Amino acid sequence: MPIRWRLSLWFTLVLSGILVFSGLVTHSLLKGYLNNEINDNLNVYTARVHGTLRSDQEHEPLDFKVSHSRLPAISEFSSPGIYVQIIDRDGAVIVKSDNLGNQELPTDPVLIKDGLSGIVSLKDMPAGDGATVRVQVSPLYLQDRTLVLEVGQSLQTFNVIMNRIMWALTGGSIAAIVLSSLLGYAIVRKTLSPVQQVTRT
Repeated sequence: MPIRWRLSLWFTLVLSGILVFSGLVTHSLLKGYLNNEINDNLNVYTARVHGTLRSDQEHEPLDFKVSHSRLPAISEFSSPGIYVQIIDRDGAVIVKSDNLGNQELPTDPVLIKDGLSGIVSLKDMPAGDGATVRVQVSPLYLQDRTLVLEVGQSLQTFNVIMNRIMWALTGGSIAAIVLSSLLGYAIVRKTLSPVQQVTRT
């Protein structure tokens, strides 16, 4: 293989490695940042519900219609896709945020059991039509009852962003490798042209 081809190949391989590594790092950092943002949103709204629905502020006997009216407001502008629902010991949804409409957050018997046992859990679950919801479950104590609080956020936007970033990084890397290969070959050929001229002479 001529030396100019070998130099061009090595240049392309090194550049490809750098681009792949930087793309993976960028993808990983962005994914971690967005995941932390979602988890922070879930923690904030979980704390807000616990701060609003307290046993010392609930009526006797426990009225879930009043509990529903006292759920903290959810801003679709600052935190879109946040949903809240409360589940009893039998797994029935007794209170849910208005933005759920006729739908319910997906439930998991293991998560409900954890919540009733006082354990805070986090899990990504399918919500139908290819959508995914991240749900945080925590125990909610109202008077003499132990209930389960579910706060969820849709991962639709997160998945769309990560897919677009992946395709953008992949397409950009391929284009950069092709262009740099052509440019590298041209530079190597021009650099070695005096050597070839001496050789011919």
